[in-house]
Amino acid sequence: MVQAKLRALLQLNLNKRFEQVKITKNSVYWRELITSNMPNNEIIVTAPSQVSLDADTVFSQGDRTNNQLTVTRERCINPSLVDSFLSLLRHGTDDMIKQRMSTYERANGAPRFSTAKCDQFLGKELYPNWLVRDQVLGFCENEMNQLKSQLLQDYGDESSTTKAPQLDSRIDPYAARDLLEERDMHFGKLARLQTWLDNHKQVESILRSNSDRVLKNICDENANYLQQFWNFGQEH
Repeated sequence: MVQAKLRALLQLNLNKRFEQVKITKNSVYWRELITSNMPNNEIIVTAPSQVSLDADTVFSQGDRTNNQLTVTRERCINPSLVDSFLSLLRHGTDDMIKQRMSTYERANGAPRFSTAKCDQFLGKELYPNWLVRDQVLGFCENEMNQLKSQLLQDYGDESSTTKAPQLDSRIDPYAARDLLEERDMHFGKLARLQTWLDNHKQVESILRSNSDRVLKNICDENANYLQQFWNFGQEH
């Protein structure tokens, strides 16, 4: 009876140690994935100088200014700083087009701004702002695709068993279950990153359509400002 209890206690301790090792192993594996030294695995983006950001928010350690953000794979996956940066950029331009345009003089109180004034605002403020936001989201999307490729290489797809090693249930009856849990955890994080990207793309689409409408009211009603931005991006 005593020996049976000792064996049970020993097995319980072994199980606890196995769980700790498994958690540590998974954490190390994920940390290696998100800090992978891929070529060009970070970018530094700078907010246009005309955009006023929150003075209390510092995006890059060691910088004297708060208008730069270093974007890495880890910051795409844990995007609190990226979210703040994008939110401030949007508020500084798209949410304040009329206020920002009021700093450019109208000719003799005309209802619309001149083409030159509108082009100045677009070229110095709005389009550079949009371009920075596209660079951030484009970088994170590229990192997500690389991360997905790594997971597919290591695990196969989410429903695949082709990558699963042949595990002897007599040695570890829980190994197959643990492998599935590990795979699901990593693909779950990947899915959350995809959802985050989709949400930001939708926000950008809505904001830019609204900005295009506002600009047509105060600048050239016949201009296609979204197409003009595409041309701007090709030149920069």
